[in-house]
Amino acid sequence: MHLERLVDTRWAYWYSSLQKVKKRYSEIKEVLTILTLQGDQTARASGINCLSNELQSSSIIFSKAMDLVKSTKDDLHALRNDEMYLKISEKSILFDSGNSDITKDNDNLNVDSRISKCIAETDDSGNSDITKDNDNLNVDSRISKCIAETDDSGNSDITKDNDNLNVDSRISKCIAETDVSDISQSKDQKPVQPLISIYTRNSENRSFSANYYSLFNWIEYSVSNNAVYCFPCRHFLSSALTRGQHLGNYVFVNKGFNSWSYKAKAFRKHASSENHKASVEKWNLYLDIKQNDKSVANLLVHSRLQEIKENREHIYFLLKTTLFLGKQGIPFRGHNEKTNSSNKGNFIELLESFGDDKMINKLRSRYGHYTSHDYQNDFIHIIASSIKKNILSSINDVGAYAVLVDETKDASKKEQLSFLIRFVDKNLDIQEKTLGCYHMKRCDAQSLSDAILKIIDENKLDRNRCIAQCYDGASVMSGAFSGVQTRIANVIPQAIYVHCHAHRLNLCLVNSIQGVKAVVDFFDTVQGLYTFLMNGHTRYEQFIQIQKDKKIQVMHLERLVDTRWAYWYSSLQKVKKRYSEIKEVLTILTLQGDQTARASGINCLSNELQSSSIIFSKAMDLVKSTKDDLHALRNDEMYLKISEKSILFASKNGLNNQEYQLKHKRFQRNLVLNKHLNDYYVNSTLGKTNELESRDNIKSKVYFTIIDRFESQLEMRFSEKNKELFKIFEIFDYSSPYYFNTKCPYLKFFIEHYKHFQINILNLSSEFNSAKSLLKNKDILKPDLYSIMNTLTLHSGAFIETIKILHIIITLPISTASNERFFSSLKRLKSYIRTTMSDDRLSDLMVIAVEKEDAGKVNLNAAVDEFAQLKVRRYKLI
Repeated sequence: MHLERLVDTRWAYWYSSLQKVKKRYSEIKEVLTILTLQGDQTARASGINCLSNELQSSSIIFSKAMDLVKSTKDDLHALRNDEMYLKISEKSILFDSGNSDITKDNDNLNVDSRISKCIAETDDSGNSDITKDNDNLNVDSRISKCIAETDDSGNSDITKDNDNLNVDSRISKCIAETDVSDISQSKDQKPVQPLISIYTRNSENRSFSANYYSLFNWIEYSVSNNAVYCFPCRHFLSSALTRGQHLGNYVFVNKGFNSWSYKAKAFRKHASSENHKASVEKWNLYLDIKQNDKSVANLLVHSRLQEIKENREHIYFLLKTTLFLGKQGIPFRGHNEKTNSSNKGNFIELLESFGDDKMINKLRSRYGHYTSHDYQNDFIHIIASSIKKNILSSINDVGAYAVLVDETKDASKKEQLSFLIRFVDKNLDIQEKTLGCYHMKRCDAQSLSDAILKIIDENKLDRNRCIAQCYDGASVMSGAFSGVQTRIANVIPQAIYVHCHAHRLNLCLVNSIQGVKAVVDFFDTVQGLYTFLMNGHTRYEQFIQIQKDKKIQVMHLERLVDTRWAYWYSSLQKVKKRYSEIKEVLTILTLQGDQTARASGINCLSNELQSSSIIFSKAMDLVKSTKDDLHALRNDEMYLKISEKSILFASKNGLNNQEYQLKHKRFQRNLVLNKHLNDYYVNSTLGKTNELESRDNIKSKVYFTIIDRFESQLEMRFSEKNKELFKIFEIFDYSSPYYFNTKCPYLKFFIEHYKHFQINILNLSSEFNSAKSLLKNKDILKPDLYSIMNTLTLHSGAFIETIKILHIIITLPISTASNERFFSSLKRLKSYIRTTMSDDRLSDLMVIAVEKEDAGKVNLNAAVDEFAQLKVRRYKLI
């Protein structure tokens, strides 16, 4: 430890200097014999030092600085009394008494100094000069005597080892423990060669000269002892001692040389000695080994580390290739992966194309290439597991989540169950993430419910935090007595069932148009256009060529899908935009343009319900607004507007309704009933179609009928069974009388239903009042759920219970549209050429392909470690 100088502008240096003087007080006393330290200074300085350090901080603010100054003044004032002075004075006296006479305290002397003292006392002449020592007293006897006397002073360790230590080991030990602190302490250091202006003179008025450093590079000078030592002899001395030398008094090693009158002669004599030459040779050899790292142990360690590094780089590249293929949904394996194959599959072909020479050599080796399908499964599983861990770790502290499940058949005719969870992450974003797909051998309610519970447990999700379950309306899922939702609710009572809103809306639309023959015929015609134009090669080419000739964007018609209303809307829009081109190709005029206008509002609702970030209250508002829009359409004024648009569209496309009807009107024979039906009452004959020639007929039998049916379907299918539970949204509706009101009749029911979240209703009263004031102060006059959530989360510690409620209601699911998107990826991933893929591999690949964003965050180095720990590997990786 080095002492520090005092700097006038740096009070922290003063404190640090006093601390070091205090810690090395005994050493300072032994070297200088000057007693100057006052122990009470450091005690008084500690508070001021804290203030000094704080004032130098770049992040301190003015008010905090003033508080620290004031507290320091108070601390200093508290020290100014007789009681504190007596305490500090006693500490000073106690410190002085512990360091009063170091030379009399044998416990503070180390073994080396006592050995040296003992050897000096055994010398008959009493002189420390080795050249004048007794020739008759051999080294061993003096060592034994010295060690025996040392044992009397309490150092029993040396005595216990005396029988086992030979002369060589004791010499090495004594040499290594040289009691000089200002020269080198280990062989890894360099010789200490201080350059000072004036070197200390001896009794002969002579001193050491720094010029000898360049002449003898092994010299190191001790300022405290005013003596010269030999660096290689101190650290690399041979065990053999020459005549006249004895342990503990070896010049240039244990005892420094300071006879400056003969320094040049002594240096040359020592440099030419055999022991010194041997020590220098060992020193140079050690430096060479250290510089080039050529020791056997180091070479072995380095070789092992290099092998591990190369193996890890190989596995890292394999994992990187696996991640790329998985994210892109590309097949891994080839039909023939042998060396002489022209196409070994994407996995091996990528490695050979982009790998370096080391990678190529590994792939061609018999072992250690790790490219078989079993290793591929390991890589895929490790990456998928890492993705799922990242997903689960991103769930916020409240931990609420909802389960979204749907099923479909894959390319191999296996029934696959897609399992997703909906939650709010730590950034307050709504997430719907997949945890895989699972092969269902049986699709009854019991098997499906058991599989869902098993998946929840496998992913270590807390069942008590599951707030809802969302499925389609199939009877096996939604059955009130023995369906999946009932069986899950029996195990997890708080998991309410939510029928997918997107499926509900589609059912409303399909059921609304059924039975209205004009509308059914219309959509049949649209579907017929798709079939006729898109499936026939010649007709398709003609349709495309007409669009190219007119230099307009080429547009393809779309088929109608019963379960996808958005496709219906998109198909109608394309038919309308390319009506003239269709007419030119087919010369069939059937389109009624008002249909697309009426569908626009419903299409917006359909698209919103398929969004993964939509919340329950917003979905209900959209349904309500759609009902209002439909009701507003049901009047003569709106019908006339739509009718006029239809006539205008017809005229633009060269259609005249009356002329067309007169031109194409066929001769109709008089209607005569069968004579066998004379005794019966007949409404109409079989196959008779109702004519819709007049506007009034179209208005009453088509327009108003469709609107009425659709309104009734919305009312029936969007009436929630859990109305009381969902009315909790009124607490966060600024227009409601229950806005942040604990007297809301639905609050108690909500808290009781989700009792596992331990919402404290007593704390809600103060939180609600503070929340209203906070929103008002921030000028948020008409807050929605998101603005309330973001504002309160900034002060999460003050609104713990309110935030719990917000997290739960935001997590409530709306639709299983994310599951449908999952199935779209499934069709692309498991195509007809990959039908033999195992179920586990498919599930893991689906996780990687669907959750691309999370896949990009996978730590591949950690994945290498996980691969190494799966089982014992032939080649070391850690």
